[in-house]
Amino acid sequence: MQIEIQNTKKDYINFFRLVFFEKLRNKAALIIILSLIIASSLSGKYFEWLPFIIITIFIPVIFCSLIYVISYFKVLYDLRKSKSIGKDPTDKKILSITEGGLNINYSSTGLNKLLTWNRIISANTTESATYLVLDNKSFFLITSHHLSPAEINDFSAEINKHLNKGPLWFEYQTRKKPPYWMGWLCLIPLIGGIVGIVLIINGIFKYKNIKLIAFGTLGLAFTVAIYSSIYFYSRSNKGRSGFAPFAQSDLNNLMKNIEFYKMQHGTYPDSLMQLKAKDDFLSINDPIQDFVKNKKPYYNYKKVGNKYYLFSSGVDGIPNTKDDIYPDIDKIDTSRIGLIIK
Repeated sequence: MQIEIQNTKKDYINFFRLVFFEKLRNKAALIIILSLIIASSLSGKYFEWLPFIIITIFIPVIFCSLIYVISYFKVLYDLRKSKSIGKDPTDKKILSITEGGLNINYSSTGLNKLLTWNRIISANTTESATYLVLDNKSFFLITSHHLSPAEINDFSAEINKHLNKGPLWFEYQTRKKPPYWMGWLCLIPLIGGIVGIVLIINGIFKYKNIKLIAFGTLGLAFTVAIYSSIYFYSRSNKGRSGFAPFAQSDLNNLMKNIEFYKMQHGTYPDSLMQLKAKDDFLSINDPIQDFVKNKKPYYNYKKVGNKYYLFSSGVDGIPNTKDDIYPDIDKIDTSRIGLIIK
């Protein structure tokens, strides 16, 4: 059995787009995961949704656009290179099925090339293209504008008979058993959310499996529930009170640094940032206030002549109330330091 084909440059470009977007769809889960990881790392200590969403969308768009442009020009380069060595992709070709493989005869040069059966993985037909998948992961496009789809389909079926490799490649992919075992990873917070997204995407696009989609949805919901509870607990009075020991330790260290600054400069610093400039590891952020809206997370500090105020606003977030936290000076002679305690 033989057919005559002639692919145009436009055929190759259209086929490139088909393959590119097919691969993009299969790699969508990985791209999303990488985007989430990068966006999380760039969002900083004080998480904000708007920058996170923008980065998550921006990275895949830029990445995919760059890969598309590079791949597009590579296709054009390969077409020119093949033409220069006498294998013009747009030349008329006669394809003949033989016992040894698929014989390709180039009309303009008379060049013959034999694709042995062990080099051909499968012959596939989609709505817009018919192609051979080769062992080096390349493709051989079969297009003829004067042949009917039925004739090309018959030719592809005849090739698959010689291959004797079972179902077509795309069908084989969809018949693979869905990775239900990954559902156990959904029990790990955060990782489970990422795995859940992967399962949902694969369940919808690759396996078309309701059970896999359900596992992914439950995994994502579990992570959302865990982190939501942590989020709201950290903003509750009880949750924020757990940071009081850390605030107490910070204030004690700050007091020592303020007094040492006075010994060096003869006066107290005008702000805590002056201390931070000298010691980048010094903590001037009040952890109790990190989750209070419209509040600067710094400890309260004010220089008053040769004295100063230094304290945390406490759980209520309001300065000069009963729950304010001051440096621990029980064992210090207060007459020798400038700290003012109300």
